[in-house]
Amino acid sequence: MYKYIQDEIRNNSRLLLSDLTVPQKKAVTETIRGLFVKGTPILRHLAQNENISFKKQGDKYSYHLGNIELKKKVEQSALNKVRNHMRNNTVIAYDLTDINKEAARKMDKISRVFDGSKRKTTNGYTLHGVGINGILLKLEVHEGEEYTQN
Repeated sequence: MYKYIQDEIRNNSRLLLSDLTVPQKKAVTETIRGLFVKGTPILRHLAQNENISFKKQGDKYSYHLGNIELKKKVEQSALNKVRNHMRNNTVIAYDLTDINKEAARKMDKISRVFDGSKRKTTNGYTLHGVGINGILLKLEVHEGEEYTQN
């Protein structure tokens, strides 16, 4: 079972690792492994080397991941997976949703969103999602105060 998981991770991360430098490849592979081992997206918690401080390793991951165009590569991978499933009767779904962050004050791209369960506006994020045949193709955070029409 573990060998199957390792092979699946390696095959799916090949597209991400193809054009990277050796330190970037190492940072991406350690981050992916740490995500599966620890189950948390906090970079300091993903550190694997006991001899180096967690803060230093987290800063290294942040630096290398910040210099990689991951978004383009992930979107291209999703398009390649969806391309094989496209037919004339394919369902393409667009979802506009929000995440409430009531206590947030100074976060990037935060705006006023409508909380349907409490029937009031609150701080949060607006998300745009596109799915094709049950495969999530794209999920983006809407720019905070940019106006768009329905």
